Amino acid sequence: MTGGVSAGRALVWLALLAVPLVSACSLQTDCTQTGVYGIQVAVEDSVSFEPIADSSFGTVVAIDGYVDTLGLIELYIDGRPWRLGGAADRPGTYDVFVRRPRYVDWELREVVVAAGNCGVMPVQLRARMCPVGSSCAPGAAARRSSAP
Repeated sequence: MTGGVSAGRALVWLALLAVPLVSACSLQTDCTQTGVYGIQVAVEDSVSFEPIADSSFGTVVAIDGYVDTLGLIELYIDGRPWRLGGAADRPGTYDVFVRRPRYVDWELREVVVAAGNCGVMPVQLRARMCPVGSSCAPGAAARRSSAP
């Protein structure tokens, strides 16, 4: 019986020692990422779904008056410009505007970029741009996307 009690005590001590180690690890954050764009917009043709960020330009306007220009931040798998970004490391509520020649302007209002432990939590949007003269459904181009 004595061996069973000692083994039980040893297990309790091991469990008590492990709890602080797990807690300390979960409290640590690796903040090596800087310059994260709070607004990220994949720009696509709404008919062909092809990336069309080339010749596209846009802005983000925060409710506090801050304005930023969307710049190219990512290429499509085949090397074509695809994703624009702005509002680097800046949480807030934004209106997002994208323009491209021969396309209907795209906008999405009141996009919230939240602060995270090490900066902002990026919001990924998909601007499906309607070619001028196409039969795009009204409002179909301005949709939020959770997937890139």
